[in-house]
Amino acid sequence: MKRPQPEQAWMLREELDEYFKQLPTSIAGNVFNALICAAYFSWYTPGVWIVSYVLVFVSATWLRYNLKKNYETTDIPDENLPKIIRKAQLHVAALALIWGSAMAGLTLAMTSAQAAFVGMLAAGMMSAATLTLTALPGGVTIYVGIVGAFILSAMLWLATPISLIGAGLLLSYAMVQMNYARVLLSGFKERLLSEREVATHAETIKLVLHQYEEDGSDWIWELNDKGAIANPSVRFADAAGRPLETLEGTPFLELFANGPETRSLASHIAHGQALRNFAVPLQVAGERKWWSLSGRQMQQAEDGVLFRGVATDITAAKNAEAHITYMAHYDGLTGLANRILFQDALNHALNEVGPSRQAAVLSIDLDHFKAVNDTLGHPTGDALLKVVARRISSCVKSRDVVARMGGDEFAILLTQAESQQEVSEIASRILHKLSQNVNVERHEVLCGASVGALMISHGDESAEVILKKVDLALYAAKNGGRNRISFYEAGMDEIAQARRLIEFDLRLALQRDELSLHYQPLVDVASGVTVAYEALLRWVHPTRGLIMPTEFVTIAEETGLIVPLGEWVIRKAIAEAATWPEHVSISVNLSPNQMRSPNLISTITAALASSGMSPSRLEMEVTETILMSDSEIHLATLRKIKALGVKIALDDFGTGYSSLNYLRTFPFDKIKIDRCFIQDIGERDDCQAIVRSVIDLASRLGMVTTAEGVETAEQLAQLRTNGCDQAQGFLFSKALPPAELTDLRRQSGKWKRPQLDALADSEVALLKTVLESPKAVMRSDTRKSA
Repeated sequence: MKRPQPEQAWMLREELDEYFKQLPTSIAGNVFNALICAAYFSWYTPGVWIVSYVLVFVSATWLRYNLKKNYETTDIPDENLPKIIRKAQLHVAALALIWGSAMAGLTLAMTSAQAAFVGMLAAGMMSAATLTLTALPGGVTIYVGIVGAFILSAMLWLATPISLIGAGLLLSYAMVQMNYARVLLSGFKERLLSEREVATHAETIKLVLHQYEEDGSDWIWELNDKGAIANPSVRFADAAGRPLETLEGTPFLELFANGPETRSLASHIAHGQALRNFAVPLQVAGERKWWSLSGRQMQQAEDGVLFRGVATDITAAKNAEAHITYMAHYDGLTGLANRILFQDALNHALNEVGPSRQAAVLSIDLDHFKAVNDTLGHPTGDALLKVVARRISSCVKSRDVVARMGGDEFAILLTQAESQQEVSEIASRILHKLSQNVNVERHEVLCGASVGALMISHGDESAEVILKKVDLALYAAKNGGRNRISFYEAGMDEIAQARRLIEFDLRLALQRDELSLHYQPLVDVASGVTVAYEALLRWVHPTRGLIMPTEFVTIAEETGLIVPLGEWVIRKAIAEAATWPEHVSISVNLSPNQMRSPNLISTITAALASSGMSPSRLEMEVTETILMSDSEIHLATLRKIKALGVKIALDDFGTGYSSLNYLRTFPFDKIKIDRCFIQDIGERDDCQAIVRSVIDLASRLGMVTTAEGVETAEQLAQLRTNGCDQAQGFLFSKALPPAELTDLRRQSGKWKRPQLDALADSEVALLKTVLESPKAVMRSDTRKSA
């Protein structure tokens, strides 16, 4: 016998399973009908006939039941399935023959009333066959066809009007039943295929989930209707840090730490709400972990499971998130709050202050920190900032907020400040702490500070405005001499406003041609000849008149405007100096911001090229302050300038603590002795000694010396005696515009004689002696040749 295909064999087994499942119902119905018929017709039919039919009926029923028993108790191979189908069909046909022949005989022999009973019985049994024989291929057709054929034949044989009408109805009814049976069979097969597909998918999903749980980083969790864990996996147990056998039946919520997340999770589960990436914390082996839960409640419990989902360990992500949040609100170097957190705390404090409660804000800026950073290195600077942070924190209470606002700037929020006196005492303690030497990275560092302070009362402005005001107070403290405290005052706003106006107007000054250069002569002490001029910037404002550099240069430095201003000065000074005699040089000052400008070298080169002036006539002046910050970078820039043939002068020599070191690291062409030593040279022996030593040192190093701030003939005489090369000051001339330098150039660079009229008689005599003494001139020439 040909073996059916696996798909066919599976369908045959499903059909036989369904058929034999309905068989007891079919047998019971047939037995019941047989008993009714035997009882009803026993009065009209010979007993032998009834007994004979009952025996035949019992035999057919036994065959059907026996086939069912063999099928269910025997492992039927696929190739025998068609045979079982045919046997079942034969049994149905035999049963139909028994019933059909009996009903046809009764129809012909009985009265019309009895015939009607037989018709109803036949209709009922054909309907029942449609329900109980649908799964058997051809079963309904065989049964209805045979039974209907017998009864139809009997009715046609009678040939009465009623029987003929009944025959027509029976025929149509039989056809409807067989067609309906085909529809039911088709639906039955489709349902089987659909169920098998669903089962296949479910099995596939089950296998995938099993593999996912075995190999993946996530795991399945299931809960019963009481919220307890059901069917825990090894992966689940490992993640929870508990033995597998103890998890079964454990309340799910007991795994998690008590808190708002766990309470929210309990609410979701209790109300059957779906979970999606729900983060909840728990303790595993003493370590805080985070799980992400996703899941939903089942529409109906499956194997005791009411809630099912997937869990993921997100501890690493949560730790990273916490670290990012920390970094967003705290300073990574000192561990203090940063500007963002400080502003949040300040906003909160603004809501807390009232008529009976004040707060205060302190702004702290370290003095000369940049010099420490540049000379000793960034690691030393960082170590110093850590020490400063600890010292500041030790001066305030735990409820107060200490923040690093950036660089070397710190801020303190005193959340409860009873008075300005209390705040002043706290600020004094901080200044005292910070004024003490700090030993960092094997260096002894002295670091002072300046403090700006502001009291906060009920109804004060926003945090942003408060920070601006305390910064104004800090600025006032720094301008007042550093290492001091300054409280905010209303007038500081006006000062700031004035500064802003100067800044705004200064940005337009270049465009409006409001800037000009004045020149102060540098005189050769030996010959009295003007050998150079120092270019000094002047600003003639259209409404405020002449504005001196002391009023706007600092603002220009702080705002960065000094760079374009400085470039303009370089171009203007070189262009004007190019028209002077060849022996007269031009001196131009450089600021710290200019030294950091990438355009400095190109600006100097372009100005020299366009003017045609020799680079040797240009002298660039720098101060020790410039060299104290980014010294290596600035020294490299000076070397590039010097390589052009331009001379470099060290201005304000002697005012810094590293002057001699800079003379060692860079070959300056000139040293300019600061005016603080010159003004007391006639009265103080220490000033004379310092000036004499600087002149001697410069001479040995091959550098020219220029004394600044010379105002009296006695000062000039002292400098002449000590062998100073050049002098500069009001004794000779104040800074003048270019048009007023004509007389000096016409006199071959000699000083203007009318200026002598302003001197006292004794000063005139002394000045003439200095200028006209041949011995003095000879002594000077001899020193220079040496």
